[in-house]
Amino acid sequence: MHDLEEAKAHHARVVFSAHGVAPSVRPEAVSLDLATIDTTCKFVTDIHKEIMRSLDDGCFIALPGQADHRDVVG
Repeated sequence: MHDLEEAKAHHARVVFSAHGVAPSVRPEAVSLDLATIDTTCKFVTDIHKEIMRSLDDGCFIALPGQADHRDVVG
């Protein structure tokens, strides 16, 4: 599937990868009333929370990598 609209069209369950998803994905899945399975690794979730706290504190976060890579997007 390329997007959540396609998943809805196929009445599919959506699995969130162990590497996590972009912040916009969860609310979109809810708005489309999709069944989801969250397999995000606890370590990844903790890192995402720490990054958000740091951003809220005004820190600059540098993430080396390809801007369009799925682990970097979001």
